[in-house]
Amino acid sequence: MNERVGQDPAAADPSRTGFDDAAIGLVVLSADEATIAAANRALHDLLGWPQGTLPGRPATDLLTEGPEGLRDGLQFWRRSDGTSLDVRVRRAGLTLVVEAVDVDAAAHSEANREALAAAGLGEWRWDRATGLLTLSRRAARILGRPPGRSVSWEALKTGLSQAELTRLSALIDDAAGTEEPYQFDTATTVAGRSVILRVRGQAVPGPDGRPASMVGVIQDITTRVEARDEILSRDQRLRVATTVAKLGIFEWHMLEDQAIWENEHMYEIFGHTPEDGTIGKTEFLNDILHPEDRPAVRRAISKALREDGDLHISGRIRRKSDGVWRTIDMAGRFERDAPGRLPRRLIGVVADVTDRRVAEERQSLLIRELHHRVKNTLATVQAIVGSTARTASSIESFYEAFVGRIKSLAHTHSVL
Repeated sequence: MNERVGQDPAAADPSRTGFDDAAIGLVVLSADEATIAAANRALHDLLGWPQGTLPGRPATDLLTEGPEGLRDGLQFWRRSDGTSLDVRVRRAGLTLVVEAVDVDAAAHSEANREALAAAGLGEWRWDRATGLLTLSRRAARILGRPPGRSVSWEALKTGLSQAELTRLSALIDDAAGTEEPYQFDTATTVAGRSVILRVRGQAVPGPDGRPASMVGVIQDITTRVEARDEILSRDQRLRVATTVAKLGIFEWHMLEDQAIWENEHMYEIFGHTPEDGTIGKTEFLNDILHPEDRPAVRRAISKALREDGDLHISGRIRRKSDGVWRTIDMAGRFERDAPGRLPRRLIGVVADVTDRRVAEERQSLLIRELHHRVKNTLATVQAIVGSTARTASSIESFYEAFVGRIKSLAHTHSVL
């Protein structure tokens, strides 16, 4: 029975010599695909088995992935010593053609092609002999070309300015000489639309040492660049606004109790130099903030944490550079990774409002003094009315005496 199972189906076939001597691995499976019916010398050598020992063995002895490893495509097969080998399998009925592949080819699977497409990457290859670029479907779409056609560099460079063409040509020539990977971003025109492309590539040397070809990927990064530029523009507008308003911007990371000061106004407000560094919450509350203001500030922080609201605090700080007490207003908001979780950091702004507070106090003092003087003046007018009424004999005499005394009072006020 073993002899029947292990019998080579190709034994009576005149092509047996061609089967055994083929330079590529060949396997013939039994009708139920459970047993190796025949295997040639190349497969024995490939998998490290002594010649003639594979026929009759279970097909699963070849596999590391289970029976599904008998499908077409790239997969892992088991060598005789138990190690894995990357192979490419092509099936024709019960016959399998097996060849080893290098790790780069193994990694370049259909799944990777899908990943490249999902990342917006299109593959390309340039051949020195023909001077043509072969584009993948994705690369062709990115460049506005019909898929499946090779195009010349002359046709592709029409969307580039002369200055950009000179820059890219020099960059590619340098990379070709060193065989190092290169990358560049360039603005061009595709189908009448301005786009920004990111190109990565590497030269592949030929037998003569010169680049025989170049391979790489291309990506349309127009949307990404526009989004980045918009963020930079917003950041610039924010910095201009905070500079004009003299606002300091900061981040406080709670777990580490460390602060990041985003602009120079934070250093000015606290009287620090960049060499002095920043301050955390502990140092701020215990050393920098005025003792009388600490309880209110602690309560405000606790409330903002508890209610997940904005933080607004005001207090006096001792400026390090000259030891002067300054009054600050601070506003910020805690950031959480997810609702209900502890905040990760506080982002906020600080303003030195000392001069404004002094001006407000001076204004309040002047208003109080004005109220006092107005009340005194009204009291004086009331006294004049009473005195004039007691001595007047008629309305006309009262009017003349009252107006005269008011004029005298106004004159005296002007002199004073």
